[in-house]
Amino acid sequence: YTLPGTVDFVAGTSRTVALFAQAAPQVERSFAFRASGYGHQQQWRSAEQDLHAEVTYLVRRPAATLFGDTPLPSGVVRVLIPDSAGRVQLLGEVPIPHTPAGRELKLATGTAFDITAQRTQLTFVQQGRRQVEVSYRVQIQNAKGDSATVQVYDEFPSQWEVLSSTVRPERLSSTTVRFAVPVAAAGEATLEYRVRVQW
Repeated sequence: YTLPGTVDFVAGTSRTVALFAQAAPQVERSFAFRASGYGHQQQWRSAEQDLHAEVTYLVRRPAATLFGDTPLPSGVVRVLIPDSAGRVQLLGEVPIPHTPAGRELKLATGTAFDITAQRTQLTFVQQGRRQVEVSYRVQIQNAKGDSATVQVYDEFPSQWEVLSSTVRPERLSSTTVRFAVPVAAAGEATLEYRVRVQW
């Protein structure tokens, strides 16, 4: 890593030197709920209650910008945000590896106390030894003062198909599906989906 300019050191002292000039990158905050394992393999006795959304900040670092063209050393990134009175609050500290120029940063700072959910298995139908048809309801509550889009993830092995859904599903990989659920400020939203799984 190359530091800009030259730095003078005085014996017995330490100095903090900026690796790059202050930047204002594009940052996107996201909220997510992830299913715990392959929950379709058995019938649930009760719903999952009081789930809290994961909070992640995506920091864009496009090429041809000073921040984007700078590789980052491994270390700890501190995520800070002003509160309603303008005081800076620490949201979390996230370790990052050595990061090449142009690569985005994904900073998971923990969970949100004000976006919660309950996940319920509505139906479970065994269709032979290695096929099930199962449906779920995810009820999301947003106690925040602004609206949010909450990403709901689920995972299935082998062959699977979303048969119906109240929100458009997005297949991310051979095992993962995502639903982007908009939730109004101080409001609620419900996602229901039905899946056939073969393995």
